[in-house]
Amino acid sequence: MLSRLCFSIVNMMGPNRITCKLNVKQCSLCPGFTAYYCNSCQKDLCQHCKTVHVIDLDTKHHEVTIYREKFKYMLNQEKCYIHRNKSFNRYCKPCEVPVCDFCSEHKPQRSFHPANTSPSGGCQHKLLPFKTSCLLKKMQHKEIIHNIRSDTLYVRNVLLKTVNDDFKTCHSKFTRCQSEMITRGHRLKDLIGIVPKNVINKSDVLVRHKQWCLKQKIRMVQYIARLRKYEQKYEQYTSKPVKFLRFIKKVCLAHIQDAHHFYQNCLFSLTQDIAMKDLIKFLSEIQILQREKRKANISLLLTTMSSPSFQQFLTVIDVNGCYHISCLTPDRVWVSDGDNTLILTDTTTGDTLFHIKDPSELGAGIHTISNEGELISLDKRLNIQKLSSDLEKTTLIKTTDNEWVNLSVYCSQSSGDLLVGMQKNGEYIGRVTRYNCIGQIAQTIPQDNTPHTLIRFPCSITENQNGNIVVSDSILKAVVVFSREGRHRFSYTGPPTGSGLNPQGICTDALSHILVCDNVTHTVQMISKDGDFLSFILTEQSIGNGELDFKPNSLSYEVKSHSLWVGSLSNNNLLIYRYLNRHIALTDGGELSNSLDISSI
Repeated sequence: MLSRLCFSIVNMMGPNRITCKLNVKQCSLCPGFTAYYCNSCQKDLCQHCKTVHVIDLDTKHHEVTIYREKFKYMLNQEKCYIHRNKSFNRYCKPCEVPVCDFCSEHKPQRSFHPANTSPSGGCQHKLLPFKTSCLLKKMQHKEIIHNIRSDTLYVRNVLLKTVNDDFKTCHSKFTRCQSEMITRGHRLKDLIGIVPKNVINKSDVLVRHKQWCLKQKIRMVQYIARLRKYEQKYEQYTSKPVKFLRFIKKVCLAHIQDAHHFYQNCLFSLTQDIAMKDLIKFLSEIQILQREKRKANISLLLTTMSSPSFQQFLTVIDVNGCYHISCLTPDRVWVSDGDNTLILTDTTTGDTLFHIKDPSELGAGIHTISNEGELISLDKRLNIQKLSSDLEKTTLIKTTDNEWVNLSVYCSQSSGDLLVGMQKNGEYIGRVTRYNCIGQIAQTIPQDNTPHTLIRFPCSITENQNGNIVVSDSILKAVVVFSREGRHRFSYTGPPTGSGLNPQGICTDALSHILVCDNVTHTVQMISKDGDFLSFILTEQSIGNGELDFKPNSLSYEVKSHSLWVGSLSNNNLLIYRYLNRHIALTDGGELSNSLDISSI
């Protein structure tokens, strides 16, 4: 029941008193005045409640509009630019411009002829009602508008808060950096000044040496001329060759040796280092960093709830147990069982949208979602195949090695690489192989110098936000975690209660928590990125108050809504929980009134 606020307007006109009442629509959540309307939950919202409504994870997918759109009311239309006394009431779709009834150049032609084409597009005009075109444009950009309302504006307010905090410490840091830059600038100026001076000195030496060589050339020509004279004069005196050779050695060779000695000294002086190493070392310290957009710290955006909140219960048809699940969108999920079944189901209607033929019979960990929303899975022959968005199936990696058998697959959301869990044929020795985007082996985990007994049966794989590779091993009874480089970090073997662990489905969330299904206690456990037990997300008692036959076996984390999807091993039930929520308080204060408001779009 919507409450109404009544105001009495009293106007005193002589002895007469006129009283009128004005009914003002109130917000459904607070005493504020209604300005918006939610078509999903059918609530009237004020400005503040609308801002919280579109960023809260429970209601961020709701369709919120300004209140007048509830009655399909449109503002007064703009006047035509050409015909000032007429309003836009049509929209030319090929030209993408609004028109009025008197805009004859945009009227559709009755018959097609090359002469009857629009000058801009070369096609016939098609006019739509202005209201219809607005609704079509709104539907076309619905996803963009929704993302701006629910995510972009929220992150913007969080960033504004962090920027205001940075202003307090920015001045002192900038002053210190500025003084250091001035000192380094003076050093660089001095070093640059030394180098040209030495270069000039080298140039002077070269010029002088060239002039000296030219003089020596003239002198050598003169010596040759004199030698020819001596040759002609003493040629006939064959009895005196020794005297002739002594003359050559004494007069000419002495000058040649002096020239050679001077040239060697010049080379030495030209190749010596003069402050060049210091200048290169100083310039090499300058680093050019790539500019990036400012990002909000994820810890400022999300917080862990005191207890998980139940969102939805779904019975998946056409499967015998939810062995593994992969969320495609907030309302679509891929589900596989142990009976050679892999389907895409709609969580809103419960209908099966697509069925994969001949998937792997392993059930757990056999499929994942790529960054482009494509399904990557293992087929019956354990080859890795891809199902594109247009439902075309291709083989990515064909199994040719009989020594190792594929067990599970995961697509890295950060790099797009494929992480494939393998087991050595006939032995309980496992590994994880990383394939790049073109299907080549890029890494083997554990590293070659690490014992392969760290993994025995990788039934499920995922990657954490910090780059760690997380493996669920049902033979080792542990969750094994490796660094990005392939080094073993830790192995989680169960909570402090000592109940042990039989891990199955695993996933990670936006805060780098690791979540794992335990088939011993039938719980969903949350551990930190460093392997410390944090809490039980779900237990048998908390699921349906202990009355529902539900054995958690598969997990998937939906990034957009930050919800946790849990599949049951004992039946085909699927539960959706939320244990993370946004910091709504961060958007309070003066920033709300200055926020960009696009609700009227």
